[in-house]
Amino acid sequence: MHGLTMTGVIVLDVISLVIRLSSPDLRPPAVVLSTVAWLIVVFGAYVGGHLTFGIGTAVNHNAFYDGPMDYVKVGSRNDFPEGEMKRVEANGLPVVILRREGLLHAIGAVCSHAGGPLHEGKVKDGVVTCPWHSSRFQFEDGKVLGGPATFDQPLLVVRERGGAVEVKLAYRLN
Repeated sequence: MHGLTMTGVIVLDVISLVIRLSSPDLRPPAVVLSTVAWLIVVFGAYVGGHLTFGIGTAVNHNAFYDGPMDYVKVGSRNDFPEGEMKRVEANGLPVVILRREGLLHAIGAVCSHAGGPLHEGKVKDGVVTCPWHSSRFQFEDGKVLGGPATFDQPLLVVRERGGAVEVKLAYRLN
């Protein structure tokens, strides 16, 4: 809606400009067109602001989390069976962990697109599909493979030590 509104504004402004340049006698209608375009800009700005700040469209839903920069325990080796995703918390950061071919992989559990619960999605070949809007993320590196998501998932480093599973962020989120 926001993009369509702004496209309409451009069309009205171009028509107004053409009228002004081609026929000085039609200046009043051209000014009216520009005024209408300006009013539509105000509406479009409201819609764009509401989409971004009201519903969080095009906002990275992982941007405001802090996570562990040092290893924290999130479970034991037996808590993570082969091929199953499990949601855990790591110092307040929701994390989903998958054991694939014996190795543990971890990414942020909140979909970057709209905040969907990735642990409730489907996993196939190391790729999780968000149950809300079908964004797809690779467990190996957190990369987005298919939209509507545009931001990668936070990647966590996983280690098994003494039967315990520990994770830490691969990089700072903010």
